[in-house]
Amino acid sequence: TVEVTGSVKVDDTSKIENYFTMAENAYYAGNMQESELYCNKIIEIDHSNYNAWFVKAKAAGWQSTLANVRIEETESCFIKAIDYFYKI
Repeated sequence: TVEVTGSVKVDDTSKIENYFTMAENAYYAGNMQESELYCNKIIEIDHSNYNAWFVKAKAAGWQSTLANVRIEETESCFIKAIDYFYKI
């Protein structure tokens, strides 16, 4: 048993790196839905991860159709990616 006082930060770096590798692999394999899913997992862990927002934007854009227009979502994701990139 360990007693901890104050706040504890969990290092999810390796989990994020693995999810990002899977997101990129899915993207380059043409599986945009799976790529977006892994990006969403990263964003749940680290909302300011600009790489995840960027890949999510591309994946969402490629999934946009006349029946399901996702241009505004794509634009929003690109803007978040740029904003978080410049906050570093």
